[in-house]
Amino acid sequence: MDFSAISFDDLRAPLALMLAHMQLLAVKRLSDSGRLRLHALDAQVRLLMRLLETSRATRPQVTPLQRLNLSVSINEVVSELDAVLTDEASRPL
Repeated sequence: MDFSAISFDDLRAPLALMLAHMQLLAVKRLSDSGRLRLHALDAQVRLLMRLLETSRATRPQVTPLQRLNLSVSINEVVSELDAVLTDEASRPL
């Protein structure tokens, strides 16, 4: 399972639970404002679910992993850090 599938499930599960709880609340006697809030929350959760579904369906193809040369990466970070520290040191206090 790839990261996007795991994150999809991790996001979808609590939203599905919220929908289930809202269905239970819908049969309770609620005030008019409570019912409006419940309806608004239900619409927002359904929108999030729809966004998750569409993002999962349209996600880009996974590109193959490339080897990372740690020496090159470390040298790049050190040179960038050196430039930042040199710039900071040249500024008057």
